[in-house]
Amino acid sequence: MRYARFAPALFIALFFACAAPSSSAIREDVRAIAGARLAELTEETGEREVEELLKKPLDANSAVRVALIRNPVLRSRMAQLGLARAEILENAANNPTVEAEARFGHHGADPALELSFSQPLTELFYSARRRTAGTLELEAEKLEAAGAILALVLDVKKAVYAHQASLERLALNERVMRAEDARLLAAEALHQAGNISELEYLSERDQRERMKGAVLDARTETTHTEETLRVLLAGSTWTMAAKLPELPKVSLAAGTALEEEAAAGNIELRALEERVKAAESRLSLSKWTGVLPGIDLGVAAHRDEPGESWEFGPTLELELPLFDQSSGATAREEAALQILTEEKQAVALAVRSAARKRTAELRAAHERVLHQRDVILPLRARIVEETRAGVNAMTIGIFQLLSVEREQVEAMLEYVGARERYFAAEAELAHVLAGGRAEED
Repeated sequence: MRYARFAPALFIALFFACAAPSSSAIREDVRAIAGARLAELTEETGEREVEELLKKPLDANSAVRVALIRNPVLRSRMAQLGLARAEILENAANNPTVEAEARFGHHGADPALELSFSQPLTELFYSARRRTAGTLELEAEKLEAAGAILALVLDVKKAVYAHQASLERLALNERVMRAEDARLLAAEALHQAGNISELEYLSERDQRERMKGAVLDARTETTHTEETLRVLLAGSTWTMAAKLPELPKVSLAAGTALEEEAAAGNIELRALEERVKAAESRLSLSKWTGVLPGIDLGVAAHRDEPGESWEFGPTLELELPLFDQSSGATAREEAALQILTEEKQAVALAVRSAARKRTAELRAAHERVLHQRDVILPLRARIVEETRAGVNAMTIGIFQLLSVEREQVEAMLEYVGARERYFAAEAELAHVLAGGRAEED
């Protein structure tokens, strides 16, 4: 009975060796890291929010909210956190062993009995170290899950901007198509009257047919961007403004110390730091297993015949590390640690480079949009105005006016492309500053 006082301490050690954070606590940590709110509490509350969002035309931010609630790929990634949690649970200490032995004598005599109870003590130590490494790996998994959220946010925003740009391009191309139809009708009338040659008429028809191909391409692009967005929004039915927004008054690229901000908060880098710590813990454990023998400590009880008193005594079993000092496992963990350390340095360089590149891209895209909006489009409008005045004065032909108007629409298409590149670059830079993965170009 004097050993009973050690039972509470043993129970506490076993409990903490088996404990792991709950699934809800893990999800809360991921939400906090990503700065995003996933589907809360029940599926019903999330679906009600989605239904309210879908009643109005979506913009980039509301589309992101729908994706965070409904996207099955993100749900799958969050479910994978359960694997890391399960690994912690699997690192529990080995169960104690109870052994009973009966030896029968001659002539039906009652058997001699032996009972023993033992617990691997070194496994308590090892399981605690394995749990430490598992907890660090779980932290890395939480960070990478938060990175998956940021990646989804980026994909949805870029998909929204691409779809809005495609709708705007389609509308402009259809506008040009209507002008080409009118131009071809005029050319047919002039050709029948003998006022233009066969070559001039065929050139006008060729222009119209090529414009039809451009409209078909624009419709295909719109279908493609719509389906890309539909997949990200988990098949939701939605409406959306058919044009890109105008530039914000203050560009994200106007900030300072963006490189330091990106490096300090990068989620991939933080995850690698946790994995490096986990690798260090596993390496330390591997070295310990090579020198610390397995120790099983227990209690044995013996009785030769019924009626006799039980004899009690401690038991001790040692494993001698004569042939296996865990040299192979240690070498493997050393290599794994070196790989992670080098990868961490590479990611640190990539993050800073990505911040610089994304900032330069956004600033260039911002200047391009302003130049297109404030210089090119007004210039094209002035040219159209002067050409129309020449047509009214009968000094310029109608075909020249139609050509000038077509060039004006082409400038508008370039403006759409410039705005699309700006918003995509803005989303990319925001992704990097939020801690997202530094993607290769």
